[in-house]
Amino acid sequence: MRSTSFKLIQFILLAASLCACQATVSGLGGDEEPGPGPEGPGPTDVPFDASARMGDRAYVTSVLTGLFVPDSASSGDADRIAVEAAVNANVGSQFIDFGGACDQLLVDRAATDPCSISGRINEGLTRVPGFVSNTSVRSALALRAIYAALNPGTANNMALKNVIALSRGVTYASVVLASVARPQRFELSNLFQRLYPGQTPSEGTLDKLEALSTSASTAVDAWRFTAIAVLSSLLWQIP
Repeated sequence: MRSTSFKLIQFILLAASLCACQATVSGLGGDEEPGPGPEGPGPTDVPFDASARMGDRAYVTSVLTGLFVPDSASSGDADRIAVEAAVNANVGSQFIDFGGACDQLLVDRAATDPCSISGRINEGLTRVPGFVSNTSVRSALALRAIYAALNPGTANNMALKNVIALSRGVTYASVVLASVARPQRFELSNLFQRLYPGQTPSEGTLDKLEALSTSASTAVDAWRFTAIAVLSSLLWQIP
């Protein structure tokens, strides 16, 4: 019962954070007027061309693992394996929804390769479209990967600690969640620019992210909620 209650509290907190950041998400593309809803569009309502050329499964996987997994983690690190498994299950192995065919020239495969059938290439997956448009299923899968990696306690909080390290410009090893401070404005800007290279967040967007950070009950949740807010727009999937 205690576990169920805790999960329910987690869900309520997460839902509240996403509702609070709806205007933030709408502001990722600029200072446009709010859309439907009391506070503007939610994560799946961001107005953009649904036929836009989205990055394929390899591109999205590389962005998420680059954000969530520190370079210092060895390939055998249990926490790294857990985070990468969450991303691969929801993105890397979802050929139809993310696109990205297997390379038919690479015949020999590791057993864990999503292109593999008993160590050999899955011929059917060599004909998957290279790029696909955004869909509600694709959005849901991407968000599931994000939530799985950033969920409290997941893989020793590796993903969240690496988000903090990259946003602060410090080493992964130096991040101690027990004493971490809430994200500062420049750190929120760094996080935004990590996902949107070459773009600078508007002052309005940073104001909303700071407000979301302040509303969180702890500094750790402040980082978690703001990271989810920036990632939830899904516009970063367009290369």
